[in-house]
Amino acid sequence: MAEAMSKGSETKSCANCAYYRWKQSVDRTTIKQCAKCKIIRYCSPQCQKEHWFNVHKYHCKYLAKLKVLPHSVHDEATCSDCKTEAETGRVEMCKPDNPVLGCPLKN
Repeated sequence: MAEAMSKGSETKSCANCAYYRWKQSVDRTTIKQCAKCKIIRYCSPQCQKEHWFNVHKYHCKYLAKLKVLPHSVHDEATCSDCKTEAETGRVEMCKPDNPVLGCPLKN
């Protein structure tokens, strides 16, 4: 998630205004970013405070990569998709009519 929204993000818009579907300010010079995660942006201190209490305080530590959610790291030994893929076998996985999609998280 952080990579999708991160550093190269061209859209400088207020996360709180976007969350509530409010009209974004035309003046983008006042947009400031969260000091911790450096991903989420706000148009005013009021929007930052409101968004923090309602939404961002639950996500900031993960976006800043200061904390990792339990079970968020891919483990092939416990992944049901990886197990199904292994049971199906490489030859069957390569067939075009194969109904097994395989694990989307596997490298």
